[in-house]
Amino acid sequence: MIAISTAEEAIVIQKEKHKIQCLKDSYIKIIETNVSNLREDCRKNQQQLTEMELNHAFEMMWTNTISELHITPLKTYDIAENMLYIITEDMKNRGSSVNQKLKKIKSLPKSERVEKNSWRAFAVYAVKFIQGFGAPKVTAKDDIFFNSVLDECSKYVKKQIRQDADYNDAYCRELLKIINNMCEQNDGKGLHVVEHFQYMHDKFFKKNDPHHRLTALKPAYLATFINTFQEKDESFNRAKRFCESCIKPAVADQIKRILGIKIVDDVLSKCDSQALKDRTFFQYTLLSYLIQEKNVQVYIEYSQNYEQCAKTWIQKYIANTYGNFHSLQLQIASDAFQRIREVLTDPEILACGSVSDFLGKFCTKLEEELALNQDEIKAIVFQTTVPIKEFASNICKSLNDTEEELKSEIKHKDDESVLCKLTIKPEDELFKKVIGCGKQCPFCKVPCEAGASNHKKYFATIHRPQGLGRYRNSETKILVHEICSTSVVSNAHFRNSDTKDKYHPYRDYCTYYPDWAIQPDPSIDASDYWKFILKEFNKEFAQVYKAKPAEIPDIWQEITEEQAIESLKKIFNMQ
Repeated sequence: MIAISTAEEAIVIQKEKHKIQCLKDSYIKIIETNVSNLREDCRKNQQQLTEMELNHAFEMMWTNTISELHITPLKTYDIAENMLYIITEDMKNRGSSVNQKLKKIKSLPKSERVEKNSWRAFAVYAVKFIQGFGAPKVTAKDDIFFNSVLDECSKYVKKQIRQDADYNDAYCRELLKIINNMCEQNDGKGLHVVEHFQYMHDKFFKKNDPHHRLTALKPAYLATFINTFQEKDESFNRAKRFCESCIKPAVADQIKRILGIKIVDDVLSKCDSQALKDRTFFQYTLLSYLIQEKNVQVYIEYSQNYEQCAKTWIQKYIANTYGNFHSLQLQIASDAFQRIREVLTDPEILACGSVSDFLGKFCTKLEEELALNQDEIKAIVFQTTVPIKEFASNICKSLNDTEEELKSEIKHKDDESVLCKLTIKPEDELFKKVIGCGKQCPFCKVPCEAGASNHKKYFATIHRPQGLGRYRNSETKILVHEICSTSVVSNAHFRNSDTKDKYHPYRDYCTYYPDWAIQPDPSIDASDYWKFILKEFNKEFAQVYKAKPAEIPDIWQEITEEQAIESLKKIFNMQ
């Protein structure tokens, strides 16, 4: 299996960016030379040209220059074809039967709805193929293992897509590595990400292709060319362009980069955010929320994808706390513009001898806060001789309009569009503060609540009927209603793939699960919460798990929702 480390991956990305930037710089230099030559030729003619004539002369020069440059476009990829090749290369040493299946595959499966189905389609495809089954005809909608594969793959690809980088075959290889590793951990059990990576590649191509970038810079050079002859206020026009094309997008980008952390800090500073500061309180709050939902699907998600279930609750908490994020965004913007004004009045940069040096030092002083577009700056400083203090003053004047415009846009953005673009997701950061290690009980699938990474034993405050973790009688297919924290002090037996389908006493569960400490229930009603949930949604769980309903003890039928909530308060010491 071919894989690259995070460091090597970063080096590949930076090398590609540097190569593209060098290419763009060489083209820009040639264009600037030709613009200068055109300006001198027009001046030598000593003829008063109209704006239309200047436009025509510039357009002819630009067209000829672009034609003579023979610009090398960035390489475009058919991501589906690349990924299929990588998958087949990864699989071809797995025997003749697999190779026969590989020869029959002409393309990866397509997904009709990219947003919802693409990840699942590819994950199912890849896992099944690694098992040797070829493209699967059935879905894995209810399979915990597939959901965990989906989750890991999703985290990895979303991380890559957020980078300002092109698609790299290493990403697909890393995905296969993730799937292979998870398959090995699940005794050989083992996205449609094609569209996601194709989107990543197309976006990078549009932003960095030399021809696209030069076309984007064309209006700036044209404006400079025309202003030279029309004797317009070059200082103010260039200052305005600098604010619009450099400062405004840089501040907008800064908001995306730091808003997530600002939300986290603000949430944790509130007095009513105890659920996000304490692991035990979070578990209690989450389970209280689930029972109020009165919906079996939230419990299915809790069992199959605990992380997503918890993050959904955190997202709702954040939404309910704020209503919108306008105030935090506006504060970030105000701080950024204030910092910009401070730098613009810095005596050190005002003492610079040229606009180029002035903007160079300006960028250096703000490099940790703002990423200013250097291509745009090249066009702005091109052949300018405006006085530094005048230029700085005009930037300050234009800055007011830029700030008002950006803040107006912020006020009209909806929360969903803002949150989906954040570099750091607040729900991810808050989740890290309240999550245990996440390891699930081998019987009932409740998550371990231990927080430290070096804990020696996994544990959970409250266990539950094993049927909620999909356990069933292998012969009758009836969901198991017994609670593992009761079973471990009984004479009952269990069997599963870990025991190679041989019966083993619950009392001696440590033989197979030495890292788990399953404490017996402290009282007969300690697990009333989960008993209530199983008896309320017994048929629904059986349908989802493709099993028969559990045989609920008569005494469980008497448990009320109020008693379930009281047992929850008692077990978590919330009385």
